[in-house]
Amino acid sequence: MKKYFLHAFFTACLLGLCTLGCQKDSDIEQIDDTAPAIFADTIKVIGTPSTEEVQFPVQKKFSCQSGLIYGDSVLQVDENKGNKDQIILPVGNGSPGKYLSWPKGLSIDSITGAINVSRSDQGARYVVGFVPIDGKDTCLQYVIISGVSYLDGIYSLSEQDTLVRPIYDANPSKAPFCDESGADDYFEFGKGKGNDKCVFDGKGKDGKEQKLNKKKIRIRSISGIIDLKYTLASGAFGASPRNGQEVRAVLSYQLNKNGKKALQELEMVFVYYKSRADIPQDLQNYIANSRQNILNFNIASIYGRPRPPLIVIIN
Repeated sequence: MKKYFLHAFFTACLLGLCTLGCQKDSDIEQIDDTAPAIFADTIKVIGTPSTEEVQFPVQKKFSCQSGLIYGDSVLQVDENKGNKDQIILPVGNGSPGKYLSWPKGLSIDSITGAINVSRSDQGARYVVGFVPIDGKDTCLQYVIISGVSYLDGIYSLSEQDTLVRPIYDANPSKAPFCDESGADDYFEFGKGKGNDKCVFDGKGKDGKEQKLNKKKIRIRSISGIIDLKYTLASGAFGASPRNGQEVRAVLSYQLNKNGKKALQELEMVFVYYKSRADIPQDLQNYIANSRQNILNFNIASIYGRPRPPLIVIIN
């Protein structure tokens, strides 16, 4: 498995005395701004500051006079755009300044504040900030790119923790949009084609279908529920799984919210360990912190790119 490491340093604060707006004080203060970043595609510790990251505002007061930077906190994926980029501009903000966002994964223009929804990690929550050129106060707003995701987690099969359910629009309390489906909702049973509301693991942007199920990750096509017990029994990690062994796949899905099903994609990582004691402590800490933030309706972590979702399976 490619290892997961902590970000060693954060950049110096580029903002002066920052004040906070558009959200309840308690909302932002729940975020752990010392949370480690996860680097899924590196095999060495990052020992130098990232020039791409700006320190999250430390002072948490509220003096945002202009209201929301964007008209809505949930930016919907427009199924009518097809393969064209979907751009959403800020509203009611004519003053010049700089736009910032946390964590990585949101495609935003620092000058205009334009968000490219199509090129952003979808189904995720972000914090966007605006610093006017003639002032120090920073107006912050939560921004959610609509879509499906899954909670980072350690799932113990021996404790019957075998099903992973999707969450919608980064809201773990939101009622499922898709219908429930049972243990026969897989392509090998002649089903696995979704229904008129939702299709999980269907045809992706590359034209390929069943990219999770073909890697023996068993996801139900109607509900989006992932059966981890069935995944392990199907041999996703081979006949003799090894500690730290991982499987990566891109989930393609469509949600019929407005009469058409916008095609969206989500990369996912599945990792196997024999027991909880075998999981590196820094990885356990990262998962616990990420879950707690999301369950508190906050961003998963301040720095780094907290995607793709990380599903750890233990016996």
